[in-house]
Amino acid sequence: MPLYYFLSGIFFKTYGNFVLFFKKKANKLLLPFFVFFIFSIIPLHLYLDFLLPNREINIQDLFMSDHGRLYHRYNGAIWFLISLFFSNLFFYVIYTLSKGQSLPIVIASSICGIIGYFLNYADKYLPLWFDTSLTTLPFFVMGYITRHNTKFISTNFCRKDYLFISISLLSLLGVLLINKTTNNQLIDFDLNRYNVGLACLYIGGLSGTYLILFISKKLNKVLLVSYIGRYSIVVLCTHILYIFILRNILYHFSIPQDNGFINTSVFIIIILLSIPTIKYGIKYLPTIFSQNDLWK
Repeated sequence: MPLYYFLSGIFFKTYGNFVLFFKKKANKLLLPFFVFFIFSIIPLHLYLDFLLPNREINIQDLFMSDHGRLYHRYNGAIWFLISLFFSNLFFYVIYTLSKGQSLPIVIASSICGIIGYFLNYADKYLPLWFDTSLTTLPFFVMGYITRHNTKFISTNFCRKDYLFISISLLSLLGVLLINKTTNNQLIDFDLNRYNVGLACLYIGGLSGTYLILFISKKLNKVLLVSYIGRYSIVVLCTHILYIFILRNILYHFSIPQDNGFINTSVFIIIILLSIPTIKYGIKYLPTIFSQNDLWK
């Protein structure tokens, strides 16, 4: 998750003014969220009604979870879209008030991150993933800082980058060793729940992010990975639905699902299904998958 927020910070643009910015982010993030929210919730609740005809349904339960978030159990990945939408809005406000100066941006985002992180300890939840958006804002900002204050994007991989890979790897391993001493190492950005220290959360998240980025820079381009990465929003919105279908098929035939071979097979099948899903999704549903703007 830190990687995705970081990448969003890298590609942040103001689009000239707030109205245009809001429209762009609504088209790219809110539209696919609500389309898949509606078409995931209603059919799957009807499916449960078929299985459990005596089940009582409260209308509010169809749409809201216990923590004040929109109910997304049957397509659990799409929460990221609405969280990222508000991360963009929060950063836009910080960017505008700081007039684009890096130091005030870093300070303000760090304060937001600390507030979001400690909402976890206070057992407080904010609606629509505001708390998660606050906690992850430092990752978003570091993406922006990396783009505008370093030459990481504009330069090819060179020998000195092996040093950065080593530093990132050692930092990540250090965080893992520290966290190994605790019994519960839960990190759940969806619920904004973290049973790791503040420093470990951000150092570990950024170390892992930079490690992946430097390795990706070294590999330059891997055809299948690049294709899926380019249209990752299609995979984000659909892969949980494929998992739901496949898991129910396995359950129907009494096939154990705690088997490493079975889980690997499910992963490979979903990757293979993602290729035609991307192809036909961007061709026939480009607006839903953020290729075209509905609100102009």
